[in-house]
Amino acid sequence: HYPLRRQRQMCIRDRVQTLAAFLDKTYVARHCKTPAASFMITDDFEKFMTSNTRALYGRQMWQGILFGVAVSFLVILLTSWSFMLSVFATFAVCTALVSVLGVISLLGWDVGIVESTLITVTAGFSVDYVVHLVTVYAHEHQDATSKDEDWGERLTAVVVQVGPSVFHAMTTSVLGALPLLTCVMLLLYKLGLFLVLVVGFSFLASHTVFLPLAVTWDQVQYNQKR
Repeated sequence: HYPLRRQRQMCIRDRVQTLAAFLDKTYVARHCKTPAASFMITDDFEKFMTSNTRALYGRQMWQGILFGVAVSFLVILLTSWSFMLSVFATFAVCTALVSVLGVISLLGWDVGIVESTLITVTAGFSVDYVVHLVTVYAHEHQDATSKDEDWGERLTAVVVQVGPSVFHAMTTSVLGALPLLTCVMLLLYKLGLFLVLVVGFSFLASHTVFLPLAVTWDQVQYNQKR
């Protein structure tokens, strides 16, 4: 139906231009002392429609991100029963989100329905890895408090218990998404690249953001008790 719609648009445009030329020669010339400016019909209406749609997608994307981060914080808090660990884990999730958004911006992606949907569910993917570390770390923190262990022993216990499982989960997810990068269809290609970015940054953020913050907080508390 696109050629027929385009033909109708051209017909309507010709009629409007004819009417504009008629007004320019009659009404405007009689009532204006200065020479009348000529009328021009453009396709800017489609551009305004596209801009409005992108703005709507952008607002919904940020609303989804904020809602996902809030739900992630609530889930982590109910899992660990530790406010500070929940804050550190949520900060790791936000770090993964910002990293994914930064890479997407560098790639020049426009905010469409595909990109808005993928970015909205980023928080749900990002919390998957850090929640395992938070659960084990909170359990080890309670045991270490009673046994008077230092932060090094707690960190070693967390890495030994849950580290291999998280690493294998990240590896299988990335390997499963790599074939999508070879697809010609843009939707599947973006989906594969999105999965690789989210899984990779989530794994890195859970180990390089959450664990250092949690260990630093534990070390400060341990020094204060001594």
